[in-house]
Amino acid sequence: MDRDQNPLSADPHRPVVPDRFSTRVYLCLICFLSGAAVMIVEITGNRLLAPLFGNSMYTWTALIGVILVAISLGGYLGGWLVDRKPGAGMLSLVLILAGVSTLLVYPLNTLLHDTVADMGLIAGPVTLSLCLFAVPGVLLGAVSPITVRLLSSVSQDRHIGFSAGTVGLFGTLGSFLGTFATGFVLLPSFGARTIFLTCGIGVALLAALALIAGGLTPGKRAFASATAAILVALGFFLVVQPATDPNVLWQHSTFYHDVKVFEKADARGNRNRYLMLDSTIEGGQQVETGNLVLGYQSYWKLAEVLLADVRSAAFLGGGAFGMPQHLSTRYPEAKVAVVDIDPAVIDAGRRYFRLDQYPGVHPYAMDARTFLRTAGESYDLVFGDAYNGVRYIPAHLTTREFFQQVRSRLAPDGVYMMNLISSVSGPRSELFQVMYRTLKAVFEDVEVFAAQPRNSQTAQNLILVAADHRLGPSLEGYRSTDFQTLLLLRTRLPRRMHPSGNGPVLTDDHNPVDYLVAQQLSL
Repeated sequence: MDRDQNPLSADPHRPVVPDRFSTRVYLCLICFLSGAAVMIVEITGNRLLAPLFGNSMYTWTALIGVILVAISLGGYLGGWLVDRKPGAGMLSLVLILAGVSTLLVYPLNTLLHDTVADMGLIAGPVTLSLCLFAVPGVLLGAVSPITVRLLSSVSQDRHIGFSAGTVGLFGTLGSFLGTFATGFVLLPSFGARTIFLTCGIGVALLAALALIAGGLTPGKRAFASATAAILVALGFFLVVQPATDPNVLWQHSTFYHDVKVFEKADARGNRNRYLMLDSTIEGGQQVETGNLVLGYQSYWKLAEVLLADVRSAAFLGGGAFGMPQHLSTRYPEAKVAVVDIDPAVIDAGRRYFRLDQYPGVHPYAMDARTFLRTAGESYDLVFGDAYNGVRYIPAHLTTREFFQQVRSRLAPDGVYMMNLISSVSGPRSELFQVMYRTLKAVFEDVEVFAAQPRNSQTAQNLILVAADHRLGPSLEGYRSTDFQTLLLLRTRLPRRMHPSGNGPVLTDDHNPVDYLVAQQLSL
């Protein structure tokens, strides 16, 4: 049977696509780049959600879930569209709309910011993800089935399976490139706004490549409509911008956080400089004096009460570097390590928080557990403050195994302190209870200090102090005229307010800490 007698050649639903090598190259390139665009949108999208809801498991779950559903619906939509109207023109239209919708992500986020901010850690990220990423996800997901149909038609539908495999290959390789490029290059180098602008324009330009692959020339009306849509989206993108804050000195978006340094005068007229990670202030100093401005930062002074001397200390979490700097001033011979996973936090410390003025303070840009595992020395004090405000606690830094790792790095008379945001009693206290029990499963003794001890049902800074020796004698026998330290000691919770020893502890295997935080904030 010759080609003219092949029933497939008479199929009116087969797209008419030139049988050229360049056509195959263009279609594979479109799959590759659209696959990259999906991951660029997804990973950069977290930088829009995290300032509102934290960089938690719930934020990532909402974002990934919405994108996956959108891509699935896009696959169905693309197959339906290409069967109704086969041809490269349909692919070009889908790419234009995908580019336009990607351009609209950032301005829509700006407009919706205040509306969704108070919706909670579960409903909030799901709602915002649907509003921002559902449409781009559907349209980018529609590219694959359309491209499969076009690539198959190049060979007169003789290699449908091979065409589907080729599209899957290049689409997945593109997603791989988009993932690595976004995490390792784009986010460290550019802001989210620039990334969405470039990605949106790039996807829209792929529409022209689709027309070239199909050997088509757009009509004047189609060209004018496409140009108008892109220009309107660009105009909307440029007009709708987030409000600028003149108090912000520096802002940088990384894979881990949206890092911001800003100044604000207090009630006494002092200029205070703060470090904000995503939605929460993580630390601060007075600009002129370097004095600490957040109440919980003063609890480093418990080291003076509990330790005869401090020769070495490790702070897990940099914040604004105030606590390690004050400790270094009090113990000038001590070697003080500050560990923060985000290099931008260390950069901010050097630029705005006097970090380089303290030769005894040594910053390390790495994960806290990696640092403890590879550290070659023991510490008199380890202070755990690697938490992104009230919305996100790194789960792997809350488990029995982690505390065992901390214990192995403490000197014989060493002390571990950690900052926790929870209430002491009532419905918002479950996080405190489970963290207390987890510490008690590792250390002999645990003491608790509350920033607002009289408001036990209010979420507040709790300082948990743990050691392998009794802490009470040092706390009760301390004598000093230092008024600030005496005030700190008065915030010590009596034993009757400590949680009971019954109940689950957090482990590397089972750790619902994100759920506990979300539950605490939703009550």
